[in-house]
Amino acid sequence: MNAIILQGSPRKKGNTQQFSAGFLDELRRAGVQVREVWLYDLDLRPCLACKACQTRPGEMGCVQKDDMPALFQQCLEADLLVFSVPIYAFFAPAPVKAFMDRFIYAAGKFYGPERLPPLTQGKACAVLATSGYPTDHVVPIFTEAVRRTCKHIGMDYLGSAAARDLGNGHVFLTPEKEAEARRFAHTVLDAMAQR
Repeated sequence: MNAIILQGSPRKKGNTQQFSAGFLDELRRAGVQVREVWLYDLDLRPCLACKACQTRPGEMGCVQKDDMPALFQQCLEADLLVFSVPIYAFFAPAPVKAFMDRFIYAAGKFYGPERLPPLTQGKACAVLATSGYPTDHVVPIFTEAVRRTCKHIGMDYLGSAAARDLGNGHVFLTPEKEAEARRFAHTVLDAMAQR
C-alpha cells in the first residue's frame, strides 16, 4: 500500500507534525510506503475556475504551471491520502484549501463536454488535525469538507483524529495524544485491509 501525507502546517516541528509522527510511524511499521509532502514548500496557486481540467481525461489538465500537477500525479499513485493539518480560523491553512479546490475538479471530470469517471475512484482519505480551540468545535468543519469532497470524487473517507493545543505553558504532545494518533493509524489500516 502507498500513502501520501499532505502536511498543511507552515511549521515543520510544530504540533501538527508531532501529532502525525506516531501515525506515520505505525503506517511504516505495517509496511506502507509513505510519502510526506509539505504543502508550504510548494508553489500551489488558487484555482482559476477556467474549467480547462474538465476537457483533459486521464490527467490533471490544469493550465497553471506550478507544483500542483506533479502533486496531483503523486496523489493518483497513492492508495491513501492523509491530510495532516492545523485548523486556523475554522479551516485548514491556505495551501490546503488551494490544493482541495484544484484537486476536486481535476479528479472529478463532471463539468466538461462529457461527464467522465473520477480519477480517484476507490482511493481512501483520512484526516489528522490540531487546533487551539476545542477539537469538537472546529475540526468537524474541515472534516465535513473533506468527507464531501471524497464522496464527490469517489474516495472513501476513513475518519479523523484530532488533538488540542492548550497553549503556552502546556506540553502539546502528551502520551495520550500520541496514543490516539497511533490508534487511529490502526483504524485506518484495518479499514484499508477490509476494502
